[in-house]
Amino acid sequence: MHSKGRGTGCQATRIRRLWLLALSYLALTAAPCACVAVSTPAEFAQAFAGDQDVVLNNDITVNADNWAAFSADQPCILDRNLTVSSAPGAFYRLDYLFLQSKCRITPGHTVTFENLELANTR
Repeated sequence: MHSKGRGTGCQATRIRRLWLLALSYLALTAAPCACVAVSTPAEFAQAFAGDQDVVLNNDITVNADNWAAFSADQPCILDRNLTVSSAPGAFYRLDYLFLQSKCRITPGHTVTFENLELANTR
C-alpha cells in the first residue's frame, strides 16, 4: 500500500506539471499579435513599409508595380525588426520575382521569415 500511495503522489505531480505546461503554452500562443494580415501583393508592400509584422493569408507574388513608390534612389527604409510569416497552421510562398533595391534595412535591425517559402530572391 505504501508504494501505491507514493505512485499516486508522483502521478498527481506529473498531472500538475502537465497542466502548468499546457497553460503556459496557451498563454504564449494566445498572445495578441501586433501584425497585419495580407492577401494581395499591394497589401504586402504597404504592410512591409508599415509598422507591424506581416502575416500572409495565401501565396503572394510581388512585382515592381507593387513597389512603385520605392526605387534604388528612394528605397523603403526599414528601421525596425520585422517578421513575415504564414498564417497559423499554413505554409505559403512569397515570390519576389528577383526584385532588388526596394528596401534598405538599417543597422541593428532584422527581417525574419517564418513558416513560408521564399522564391526568386536576391
